[in-house]
Amino acid sequence: MKINLSISKRLILSFVIMVLMVFLAIGVGVWYTFQISTAVTATSTGVKQVSQLAELQFVWTEVASTVDNLFLSRQSGLIETQLQDQIDEFARQLDKLNHQPPGLSPEAMAANEQIVREMNWLGNNLIKLTADITELIKADHWPQAQALRYAEMASFQRRFDTELGKLNNNTQTEIDQLAVQVAQAQRASLVYWAITAVIALVTAFLSGWLAIRSITRPVHSLIQQAERVARRDFRPVSPLQQQDEIGDLSRALALTTDWLRDSYESLEQRVAQRTQRLEVVAALSEQLNVILDVSELLQEAVNLIQSHFNYYHAHIYLINERRNRLVVAAGTGPAGAEMKAKAHSISIDANSLVARAARNHQLVRADNVRYMSDWLPNPLLPDTQSEMAVPIIIDGQVAGVLDVQQDSVAGLDDADANLLRSLASQVAVAIRNARLFEQVEHALQEAYQAQERYTEQAWERSKLEALGGSYLYTTPAEAGDAAAISKIDVADGPKIVSTNADETPQQILAAPINLRDQIIGQLQLGAGQNKQPWTNDDLSMLATIVDQFAQTADNLRLFEETRARAGREQTIREITDKLRAAPNIDFLLEIAARELGARLGVQRARLKLGIGQDPDSKLNDASQDFSLS
Repeated sequence: MKINLSISKRLILSFVIMVLMVFLAIGVGVWYTFQISTAVTATSTGVKQVSQLAELQFVWTEVASTVDNLFLSRQSGLIETQLQDQIDEFARQLDKLNHQPPGLSPEAMAANEQIVREMNWLGNNLIKLTADITELIKADHWPQAQALRYAEMASFQRRFDTELGKLNNNTQTEIDQLAVQVAQAQRASLVYWAITAVIALVTAFLSGWLAIRSITRPVHSLIQQAERVARRDFRPVSPLQQQDEIGDLSRALALTTDWLRDSYESLEQRVAQRTQRLEVVAALSEQLNVILDVSELLQEAVNLIQSHFNYYHAHIYLINERRNRLVVAAGTGPAGAEMKAKAHSISIDANSLVARAARNHQLVRADNVRYMSDWLPNPLLPDTQSEMAVPIIIDGQVAGVLDVQQDSVAGLDDADANLLRSLASQVAVAIRNARLFEQVEHALQEAYQAQERYTEQAWERSKLEALGGSYLYTTPAEAGDAAAISKIDVADGPKIVSTNADETPQQILAAPINLRDQIIGQLQLGAGQNKQPWTNDDLSMLATIVDQFAQTADNLRLFEETRARAGREQTIREITDKLRAAPNIDFLLEIAARELGARLGVQRARLKLGIGQDPDSKLNDASQDFSLS
């Protein structure tokens, strides 16, 4: 049966087992010590009892020796000096033996009790006989005393010694038996203690090893599972079945792995979606950047946004010139077309999501528009549930608002917010590019028109030679027909014209001389009577030659203008140098009049200096009048 214990309980159990084994070993040691101590105490008691018996025997021996000395020395004084004390000591030892019979066990003491009673009776008789002998000696009846000593007293003494020997033998035998038992108990205790110590060590080791193994094995398995997860191997993890902290950790790891797997897959999906969205945004940016008409650009932008990202509706507001209203510039579907046709607009100060985005320059998001106080419902869009308005900012100013709507609650999330911010930035860049293109195109158009006017005026200012204020050259054979040929209209390009000059049919090849879309003249070629008819190749060749002719003619005109301007600059510089060299006013006036008259081809020049004077007055003025003829 498997017992599910927590790690703390497992460690506590192992510690308890080890402590119990230690206490068991200590208990066995204490028991062994107690046994030895008991044996020692019993042996000591037996030795004391043997010593007591020996002391009793020694005291009686002294009494008997003193009585014998009385008979030998005939000194009755020994009775008072030695014998009485010895008899008292013998009586005391005998009484002590009577009160505590020898023996190390109750059975031995019960067995020796009879012997002690016999010895007590014999001892009392010996004391009584000794007293009788001392009385006879005191009465100086030595023969009677000696007869009593060697007859009755000797008989009682032999019997007393016999009983004392028995008691001594019994005690010594018991001591010997106890010593054998103690030795056996000592050996058995030593064996038991050794076995107990070994068992305690083995049990403690096994309990500790099992406790450690019960922790390290699942921990090792848990580490392997964690390493597998760290290698991004998110296969399902089988949690351990242990009902402890490691089992809880394993189950938590299994749940974490499942969560990581789901998160990783979800993250991959989100990354794929975002990558796809970024690709779509890049593609939309490329498509929008090639559109240079603002209206077409905005309409294409909302159509692409709605179709690629499956939004319910999308439209773009642009702020008007007075910057007080947002006007629908483009929208998807019939609703967008109708709002654009009706020029639907919202005041910049209105209580509206779109107006708030424009005012705050920040994205506005509504997960459920029904609970938004500043949401303006649109009857053309009845299914709107969530909405997001993103300001379109150009050069730090709001140029408009990209408004996207979805037909589900919380249908627009943070990913849509990031996407729409990027799209709004792309639309802003595209709008700015389109507007810049319009400005550049308008400037180019103005420059082109100015260039045309300049070209026309330049050719009109040219010093024209020959007929009718124009350059004209005709071959001698065609000189008579010049007036007729010049009436051909070539505004629509080179053409072949049939004429009847002097009643002679002719084919005229006429081509305009164009200089930057400005007609500055024309070329007319007459085929003559024997000439083959003109072909389209002739027209193409003529058009190419005429273009080169126009460029060369304009270059020559520009060269002549440049040369004339350079001549004028040279003349001005020469006159200025001479004027700066004049030493006084008179020479200055003379030089100015002379040089101007010479350069301009006049015969008389007059220069006058003065302010507020009548031209004919001669008062206080400096003047020179020169004849340059």
